[in-house]
Amino acid sequence: MKILFTGLPYFGKKLVAELKEFDKENSYYFFDTYYSKIDKVKFLFHLITAHKVVSVNGVSSKSGSLDWVVQLRKKIILQWQGSDVLTAKNNSKGRGLNRKYIDYGISFTDAPWLKDELSALNISADILHFKHVQHSNNLSPFTTNDAVSYLAEGKEKFYGIDHLIKLASDFPSIKFHIIGSKGEGFIVPENLIFYGWISKERVNQLLNEHPIFIRLTEHDGYSLSVMEAIANGNYVLWNQLHECVQYVADMKELVSGFAKLIELVNSSGNARNLRNIEWAKTNLNKEKILTEYITKITTI
Repeated sequence: MKILFTGLPYFGKKLVAELKEFDKENSYYFFDTYYSKIDKVKFLFHLITAHKVVSVNGVSSKSGSLDWVVQLRKKIILQWQGSDVLTAKNNSKGRGLNRKYIDYGISFTDAPWLKDELSALNISADILHFKHVQHSNNLSPFTTNDAVSYLAEGKEKFYGIDHLIKLASDFPSIKFHIIGSKGEGFIVPENLIFYGWISKERVNQLLNEHPIFIRLTEHDGYSLSVMEAIANGNYVLWNQLHECVQYVADMKELVSGFAKLIELVNSSGNARNLRNIEWAKTNLNKEKILTEYITKITTI
């Protein structure tokens, strides 16, 4: 079976590379139809002999590539991410959803709350996971009781910088190590430390040194960075409900929720969160995730 992938390059390229390595019975191709003119041409050429197309993002506006998929009567599978759902919600309040591909194809997402948000837009989406993470074999204790977080450069407000400023002000003895942003243009406490864009190796080093990982975005999907922190045995503060995190449903609970994590870290003697590592070992296993994914998309 020949399956074409389009959509978000970061996830799409990585997923197709893994599928090619894992599954030799089917053929997988990724084409960047958003940013590459050459890939658009290649996509149309391969579409003639393809069995189906997977868009690694939900589409609620016009897509020239998916128009061709519909015209040639190929099956479309939409994998909704957090940003896609937010776009669809905004579209529904403005010019309205383009339901052409939604009604023609089949939708999946990997987060229960995104499934609920899509349902409110009259989009039926089953849960299908495709992100997997290697669980940590490093069981050495953390060396501090500090925290790590990520803020996208230029999108600090969306990623929750105001909440981190609040925590840094209320917990002056804790250092908050911020990946991604340089913090330019913001007045912040001294214990909020910005690193800008750093290597994956440096990110891993920070997570291995500091026990707490924080993610407090305005809207979120099934965050890969959260899954990586869980698999690493970190203690996670997140404003999405998940069995392995300290859930903050309301920002009024922010300080108390963080204080609970500090208490957990201190009471454990800065040990790794073994419960989180065991959960990741079972639920984020590469073979399990890819096997279930392949079975689902090839039998549609």
